[in-house]
Amino acid sequence: MLYADVLFLIDFSMDYLSLFAAARLLSLQTTLPRCVLAAAVGGLYGIAAVLFLPDGFFGAVLAVFVSMLLSLIAFGWDDGFRSLLRATLTVWGAGTLLGGIMTAFSGLFGTSLPVGGADMLLAGGIALVGCIRFARRRLAGGYAEIVIPREGRTWKGRALVDSGNLLTDPIGGYPVVLLSLPAARELLGTLADTVFKGEPAEVSVGVRAVAVRTVGGTRLIYGFLCRDLTIRRGGREVHRCAVVSVDHGADGASGYGGAPALLPASLLF
Repeated sequence: MLYADVLFLIDFSMDYLSLFAAARLLSLQTTLPRCVLAAAVGGLYGIAAVLFLPDGFFGAVLAVFVSMLLSLIAFGWDDGFRSLLRATLTVWGAGTLLGGIMTAFSGLFGTSLPVGGADMLLAGGIALVGCIRFARRRLAGGYAEIVIPREGRTWKGRALVDSGNLLTDPIGGYPVVLLSLPAARELLGTLADTVFKGEPAEVSVGVRAVAVRTVGGTRLIYGFLCRDLTIRRGGREVHRCAVVSVDHGADGASGYGGAPALLPASLLF
């Protein structure tokens, strides 16, 4: 006999882990309350599916709809339907893979793998690998045009798209755009060499410190939160929230593969 509260906790945990995995794999921006709310909706749906909802085609269609709803709650609609569909497939793949692992684990001491365990493992693995390979092909290298506004001033230029730039702001978890010193001086003026170098200065905005690990050790770079970063690539324009940090280690005008800025590939999603 399976109680409703136990079923809710199982489904809630699985949905939350699936959403968390999708956010990490695709570098999707979300918050803890949104993920918790989405997982709670998934837990309630799990109870309703067992008690009231039919199986078959209608049940499958409803399950797809609920999966998209969970992704919408957790990740939003800012990037349109294609991004939502990609997130939904990744959430589904992660959930299926986790379910397959749990099913297989439950039969470790049996004579054979429980029914459905191998299928779930295979389907979830294929879905995750497909989503990740698609993302890597789409975001592999290249350049993008970016527009960074700040207090009435704007910097426009080219940025190298780097899938290896995994820096995040420790406060909000936002991806970090690196700006070479000459470009930063155009946007920030003398602040690029004072407060955004870590030296004391009187400024009216918050400064974000990001730890960077290099061969020579760990150092801090300083920047600001940009809530309307514009990115243009391949005829597509997106608006993102990111931390823009001044990289004093890249003091050349073309410090990143011929570009004055380094853009995390995750911001293109």
